Amino acid sequence: MMKTAGIFGKPVCFLFPDNHVMEESFLEDLNNLLNTGEVPNLFDKKEDFEDLKKELNEEIHRLKINVPKPLDFFVERVRTHLHLCLAFSPIGDALRVRMRLFPSLISCTTIDWLNPWP
Repeated sequence: MMKTAGIFGKPVCFLFPDNHVMEESFLEDLNNLLNTGEVPNLFDKKEDFEDLKKELNEEIHRLKINVPKPLDFFVERVRTHLHLCLAFSPIGDALRVRMRLFPSLISCTTIDWLNPWP
C-alpha cells in the first residue's frame, strides 16, 4: 500500500480495526507511519530497497520533475495519498493504554466518534 501511494500517487485507504491488533508492534508501525510518514526498517533487504529506488526513479522520470532526494519525495507522497482509518472501540482500557503508549494515535489523527459514549 505504501508503494501504491508513494510511487504511483494513487489514493489508498487502510482500514485497521482494533480486533486486528495481533501484536502491539502493529501499533508501533502505525504510530511511526502517522508521525513521520514512513515505517523504520520496512525495506531491510537490499533488493527491496533497490527495487523501490528503481520504481521511484522511473516514476519521477515519467512525471518529468526534478527531485533532489527521491526518498523524501516518496515519503511526502505517502503522507499525501495514504489515509489510515483506525476503528477502535472506546469500551474497556485497551484504547486508553494504546493512546498512552502510541501518542500519534491522538496527535496525528482526527477523532470521529460515531456513537455516543456507552
